[in-house]
Amino acid sequence: MSEEEELRAWVEVDLGAIINNIRALRRLIGKETKLLAVVKANAYGHGALGVARAALYAGADYLGVSTVAEGQKLRLGGVEAPILILGYVAPAEAERAVANSLTTAIFSPHLAEALNTAAGGMQTKAKVHIKVDTGMGRLGLWPDEVLDFYQYLRGLANLEVEGIFTHLATADDPDPKGARWQLGQFSDLMAVLSAAGAQVPLVHAANSAAVLTYPESWYTMVRPGLAIYGLLRNELAALEPAMSLKCRVAQVRPVPAGRGISYGWTYRTDKNTNIAVLPVGYADGFSRLLSNKAKVLIRGKAYPIVGKITMDYCMADVGDDPIQEGDEAVLIGRQGEQAITAGDLAAALGTISYEVVCMIGPRVPRIFINAPPDFPCLDSPNELGYR
Repeated sequence: MSEEEELRAWVEVDLGAIINNIRALRRLIGKETKLLAVVKANAYGHGALGVARAALYAGADYLGVSTVAEGQKLRLGGVEAPILILGYVAPAEAERAVANSLTTAIFSPHLAEALNTAAGGMQTKAKVHIKVDTGMGRLGLWPDEVLDFYQYLRGLANLEVEGIFTHLATADDPDPKGARWQLGQFSDLMAVLSAAGAQVPLVHAANSAAVLTYPESWYTMVRPGLAIYGLLRNELAALEPAMSLKCRVAQVRPVPAGRGISYGWTYRTDKNTNIAVLPVGYADGFSRLLSNKAKVLIRGKAYPIVGKITMDYCMADVGDDPIQEGDEAVLIGRQGEQAITAGDLAAALGTISYEVVCMIGPRVPRIFINAPPDFPCLDSPNELGYR
């Protein structure tokens, strides 16, 4: 019996696609520019440890996470590559960050002092990347604050200023004015730092959209996220979606015409039909807002999801087709000639594709497929292995 046959629902993560996407980006940016693979939020729902290993296997130089806990989980999984915490680190977390050799984004003297103390106690140096706000309006220092902060950091004996970075708010906007204005702010800042004698090895600004659109944003390192998972399409790089969400049909029931389906009877059958019950619901991350909007693929054909999606189940009207209990059902992914993308669900929800994949919860196991023969194995209860 295969692993999938023992599961009510599962996510398949195509490691071959992850590796292809990293290598496609590498071909685009060249060998000299470093590549940081963003694996925060459980690798956008794909499974952080498996994706991190695939990214490094494919040639990524650095990994990016959002929290100390995310970085520590990768260390516990045996990942030795450099890891940058892109987001906020509380001063109370400084010791744990240093103990796990995690590089931190820095914009606060409180964190700087805590890291310096922690690193001194461990007789090491804490690596930091200065976070600059050139227009995102979120975390960071304004450009005119950076030189003084850099000089302050240089005075802390146990810190190493390894990098400096910013984040582009409109890199995916067809109008390039915003991104180019931010890049201008950042380049002007780098000129000021250079004139002051500052030497910062890793300079980065490019998210996925910028990697594919603004070569001037590459600097010495890029930070793709979406592109790694094939959630961003561009003619410059052949990127493949890596995630599928699947389940088995739990039951097929004949339902007479005029019968209400699920809570509130928001769908009524207009003729005698069959309803397939699928063991995926909003507790799994399949949003209730997709009720009467989404589709499912069974035996290579698309069927409408009908009635309210419940916590643990959703229903599909399969008409008179010979659908059976145990048939594989695809809610995201390809089956035969048909495909449902995360973008399709995002359009139905009025959101973005990366929210769709990040919503898929931890009770849905991740199964990694298409791993190279020499790929390292995992030993984790929620990451069941490779095939």
